[in-house]
Amino acid sequence: MSKHPVSLLAETEGMNGYEFIEWLQKRTDEELKNLSSLSYSLKENVEQEEKNRGWKPFGERS
Repeated sequence: MSKHPVSLLAETEGMNGYEFIEWLQKRTDEELKNLSSLSYSLKENVEQEEKNRGWKPFGERS
C-alpha cells in the first residue's frame, strides 16, 4: 500500500545522499509513480493559477 507523500518526506528527512539512494531503491514503482503524479499535478495547478491571475513565469517577466 502506498504511503502519503508527506510521510514519505518525513522518512527521508536528515538522510545523506547514500542513505537516500538506499531508501529510494526500496520503494515500489507504484509509490514512485504516485509521487511523480502528485508532483506533476501540483505543477499543473500552479501553472493554471498563474494563468488565471495573469502572471508570467519568472523567466518570462520583463
